[in-house]
Amino acid sequence: MNPKIGELWRSTWRIPMPKTSVPEGTMLLVVERSKDSCESRVVWDGGTGWISDHCTLWEPVNEVG
Repeated sequence: MNPKIGELWRSTWRIPMPKTSVPEGTMLLVVERSKDSCESRVVWDGGTGWISDHCTLWEPVNEVG
């Protein structure tokens, strides 16, 4: 996967993170990329965290058109 800043993604399962987890079906906004481009910092209603690009528990939200 190759998330880009500003893209909207959706969790397809619960994503565990330190001190919290992202519930299944949560919309995630990519706000930052790591320097080595292997992780994305995302925000959602109620939190923020880093998700690995290799994580298979999230997917891009299809754009209309």
